[in-house]
Amino acid sequence: MYYDLTKSEKKHARIVMDKGLEKEYREGLKLASEVLDQWHSDRLSMHEAYMKLIQGLEKINEGIGYRHNGKGGSRWVEVMASQLALDYISEEDLQPFREETKKVILILSGKRSMEEQALRVQPG
Repeated sequence: MYYDLTKSEKKHARIVMDKGLEKEYREGLKLASEVLDQWHSDRLSMHEAYMKLIQGLEKINEGIGYRHNGKGGSRWVEVMASQLALDYISEEDLQPFREETKKVILILSGKRSMEEQALRVQPG
C-alpha cells in the first residue's frame, strides 16, 4: 500500500521508525547476552549456544529485513503499522501525524478495526 506523507510527517516517520528499529536491535542483543550467559554457566554446550545464537539472530534479522528493506517513503506507513503491531513503537509516537495518517497506521496495525474507528469518529 502506498501512502503519501507530508514533508513534516516524513521527518517524524524516520524518527519513529528508528526508535522501533532500536528496540529490535535491543531484542537481538538481549538474546545474545542471555545465550552467552547460559554458555558461560555451562547450561548450554558450545555447539548449543552457537546454534541458538545464530538461529535467534537470523530470526530477528529476517523480521528487520522484512519490515525495512526496500521500503521507500511511500511505504513508511506500512513499516510503522508493523512496528506498532509488534509494540516496537506506541500510539503516543503517532501524535505528530495527521489524524488521517494515524487512522491508517492504527487500522493496518490491527490496533483499531475500521468499525472501531468509525465509532470513535461519530458524535455522541
